Amino acid sequence: MKNFVRKIAAVSAGVVMLGTTLGAAVAADLEDLPGPMIDSGSYVNTAMVIGSTEDSAARTTLKTYFDGLVTETDISGGEGVSEDEVGLDNDIVTGSITVGLSDNKIPGLMDDTITWDNGSGSDSYNVHEEINITDGEMRLKTTYTDNKLNEELGSNAVIINGPGDLAYYYVFEETFGDCAAVADSDSDTLSLTILGKDYEVSSCDDDSITVTLAAKRSMSIGEAYTDPETGKVVTLNDVFEDSIEIDVAGEVEVVDDNATEKINGVRIKVESVGYHSTTPETSKAVLRIGEDITKTYDDGDEFVGEDEDDPQWTWAISHPLEASGYVGVEYAWSSSGATSDHPPIGEGESYVFPNSFAAVKFDKLSDVTYEDITFDFVDLDLYPATDTSTPSTSSAKVLRIVAENDESLVTINGSRESDTAYLYYDYSPTTPWTTQLGVYYKDLDEDYTPANKARLAGNFSFNSSGTGGGSVHKIMTFDIGDTDIQVDYESGFASYGFLLLNDTKNVTRIALGGSTTPSGTAGAFEYFGTTTDADDTTDLSVSNSAGTGNSSIAGNDYDTLLPWGVIVNQPEDGLDSDYVTISIPDDQVYAEVSVLAEVSGGMAEADLITASEDTADYDNLVLVGGPCVNSVTAEFMGLTFPACEAASGIAQDKAIIQMVELDGQTALIVAGWEKADTQRAATEVAAGDLTGEDMIV
Repeated sequence: MKNFVRKIAAVSAGVVMLGTTLGAAVAADLEDLPGPMIDSGSYVNTAMVIGSTEDSAARTTLKTYFDGLVTETDISGGEGVSEDEVGLDNDIVTGSITVGLSDNKIPGLMDDTITWDNGSGSDSYNVHEEINITDGEMRLKTTYTDNKLNEELGSNAVIINGPGDLAYYYVFEETFGDCAAVADSDSDTLSLTILGKDYEVSSCDDDSITVTLAAKRSMSIGEAYTDPETGKVVTLNDVFEDSIEIDVAGEVEVVDDNATEKINGVRIKVESVGYHSTTPETSKAVLRIGEDITKTYDDGDEFVGEDEDDPQWTWAISHPLEASGYVGVEYAWSSSGATSDHPPIGEGESYVFPNSFAAVKFDKLSDVTYEDITFDFVDLDLYPATDTSTPSTSSAKVLRIVAENDESLVTINGSRESDTAYLYYDYSPTTPWTTQLGVYYKDLDEDYTPANKARLAGNFSFNSSGTGGGSVHKIMTFDIGDTDIQVDYESGFASYGFLLLNDTKNVTRIALGGSTTPSGTAGAFEYFGTTTDADDTTDLSVSNSAGTGNSSIAGNDYDTLLPWGVIVNQPEDGLDSDYVTISIPDDQVYAEVSVLAEVSGGMAEADLITASEDTADYDNLVLVGGPCVNSVTAEFMGLTFPACEAASGIAQDKAIIQMVELDGQTALIVAGWEKADTQRAATEVAAGDLTGEDMIV
């Protein structure tokens, strides 16, 4: 994480010199927003604090801004199953990861019985949880199959996902009875634990379910609670024998026991009243508070807490309470590639189920060591395989192949090992059928005198009459650790040849051009491709291991990761400068993928609290409202609460935006002279691109 702390400076003229009043507090830089409140796509132990309900709207503006930056793809911990040999550009359903995963592979999933009285008597019923992955749909994708990954996501490999491809199901193994029993007054309340959260089911049918969303909350007189959905502060003003007086963000009403009322956009259900006639001030009430107390969801509707118009997860409901029926969630976004509205996950990221219940995590790619092989063109003296200082061909135009290690290139003829090899087109215009490809190597072992010259390893003959062609010769191998790449040369049908690099997964085809036509007068390798045209798509291409399905990668301006793990480095830039560099791993590259339950995810939401609540356990605070109404704002500004008007240090009709650190906590202060000024400052924060240590708006 970045260091957010910097030396404090004065806010500006018209505002007090905050550096003289903050005591131990120091300022941080606004350009670091949304950090430290959000890191790696999740809130970092953050609360948004208001001192007055009049600043609720400003807090909502800030919450909307920060929430929009939350992706919650970073998780830790958890138990489950991992597979460390998921092939690149292959399905993740392989090895230990199967289509259906239950508690035998993921201990955090439930396989148990629940007891329920359906109105005809109490009985125990078998249920279990499972995670389902659609075979063939969730898969690794690399820059070879998605040419926008590096440009858009800065990644060479991702796991794609699509609607319905990843799901969680709470499965009924036997029939409980029909849904009518749930609403029967003689039946017990049916409670199902879905994704780790308890839901009371009040009714259902074949493809819908009605659940209670608001949890029970016991409140004392004078106690306040901030509704996380609306951000509004609910205060229990008083308790009577059979009713209560409740304040919702300034709107006060009396609600009877066992009744439900919607007050100022928030529903209040009174579950019970605990009135003490002798000590009425100790009376309490049990309430349910929320935008919705109960809600009916159909199969395919947005899951609880999801965006209604663009949900990441939707309900999956099929014949609940019946044998093999289920209630659960399914992934709803299309994350099929780099240009998707909702991009797929890269290394270290996860598809996280609601409530951080479980996750599919792309742990990493294999730990391998790469070696670069570079291909380019040079003029070079070539020598026979004898002790001679006289070249057999002077200033030959050759393709040079250079590795990093002395034993990486191994010729077929003579099994010569070297770090450098050369290919020479030895053309015979009078007898074209004797045309040969000469394979030379740098004599590092000093087998001949003089040493370190380009010595002949062997010649390969092919038909260069202009009527045939297409013959293939194995000429060398690239021996990099446990990776052996076969290198073939295929003679051209008319004017060029191909160098074929077969890694058993793919064949990389490098087209070689120059004076190699049957009607030419000399042999030469001079450029990549069939012509000197820099935009020739035939210069560099990749096919499957059988040599079919050929596709050009010559125009790729990014590293291209092939299924074995070979990387073709920025082909377009290299070809423009007449070289190609390929990085070869010392072993096949796989992805490690895990499916885990009981994970620890980053906060999907910040806590919404009031200044009267304890803030000590939070790392980060968003303080909304000035030091006249917000005691925590006053504390971070080094002022005595309440500090109003001139004592606040804020000029009339102005607001300040500042991030400061005090006693290990970082606070973003959004504070105005009055409510409208605070709202204006919140809107400024939500616009983004803030700079400096503080701002006046």
